[in-house]
Amino acid sequence: MVVRDYRGSAQSTFLAAAVAAGDMTIQTEGFTGWPDGAPGPFFIVINRTKSNEEKILCSSHNGSDLTVLADDGTGSTGRAADQTSAQSHAIGSVVEHILTATDAREANTHVNDTTQHISVGTLALRPSTSLVVGQTYYATDEEILYIYSSSNGWRATTAHPRIVEDVDLTSTYKIKNMVDPTNAQDAATKTWVETTITANTAGSVAAAAASAAAALVSETNAATSATNSSTSAAQSATSAVEAANSAAAAAAALDQFDDRYLGAKSSFPTTDNDGDPLVSGALFYLDTGTSEQIGMYVYDGSAWIKASAAATASIITYEYTATGSQTAFTGNDRNGVSLSFTGSLIQVFLNGVLLSPGNDYTTSTNTVTLASGATAGDEVLVVAFASFSVADTYTQTQANALFATQSELASAGFSPILLMGA
Repeated sequence: MVVRDYRGSAQSTFLAAAVAAGDMTIQTEGFTGWPDGAPGPFFIVINRTKSNEEKILCSSHNGSDLTVLADDGTGSTGRAADQTSAQSHAIGSVVEHILTATDAREANTHVNDTTQHISVGTLALRPSTSLVVGQTYYATDEEILYIYSSSNGWRATTAHPRIVEDVDLTSTYKIKNMVDPTNAQDAATKTWVETTITANTAGSVAAAAASAAAALVSETNAATSATNSSTSAAQSATSAVEAANSAAAAAAALDQFDDRYLGAKSSFPTTDNDGDPLVSGALFYLDTGTSEQIGMYVYDGSAWIKASAAATASIITYEYTATGSQTAFTGNDRNGVSLSFTGSLIQVFLNGVLLSPGNDYTTSTNTVTLASGATAGDEVLVVAFASFSVADTYTQTQANALFATQSELASAGFSPILLMGA
């Protein structure tokens, strides 16, 4: 199928000279409102409803003469089109611009061609039989567009084709199915961060409790020793002081960790768990909200940022209804959304037909200009694409910087037996 030229304003005309069955040039009395063939060939009919009716596919006209298409793509000329026969026509015969059964048949084929359209449904309903290469499917529950490949099956695209305006990509989309980090510059997953924090928190609490218990034992021993000798009492007092210092250091370390990881919250905190101002690098887990909002957040010194957010691509469709002979489309579309796109990252459709860049239209800054003016009421769609990037994630190095090491915990007075990890 090729793009053809149609004009609803074309007025009928008459033959200015007789036409033989093999003629490739048709002389008329002139044209008013006729297509010129710039977007593609166009159909005419001579002597409609008469016994010598003939439909002809023409490539252009020069103001009074029609040029018959030399090759319609099947090796035949444009004469005897749409299942009619080549005929001779007398001077004065009526010539009209028409829409043919061939047009309707090709449009119906296009509508029912699964490779030309996007099927929509949940991921579970994605078809698995009678598939063709290039077939597309949009999973509404995942908000992901899939394309079928004969060698790889269904493959997810890198862009979310969500046709809406003013989408907050940071809070709407996320990276899924990541593996746990192994290298210093790997992104940290939610499960890995939570598991690591939970393990270190449990170790800190256990160490603090052990230190407190050890202090109590030391105090008991000190009291017993005091009854035996003043030397033992002095030693017990020293042990008590050391135990107290160890407990204080443990409490300080626990408080410092508590200031960094605030735990699960139902809303964004404005202070730490002690009521003090938030510090850069503080973490908390939002457990209330939409699935896109719930997750781990980090404080950057002025605002909470989701720790595993992704900035992904989008597709935005701008819809215009053409006025008579309109060529330039820019500014707000019929939905009040201003046209905006980058370079050649667009597709342009006229009444559902994909146009060819450079041949059918050109672009300038946020403007699409058709090669031939559209007819009043024509629907022009501009589909604009944006790029994809990953942002706002913790690397393993950054995440490790938030956690105390074994040597740091040991220097703070934790019992080595209870320390977890290396």
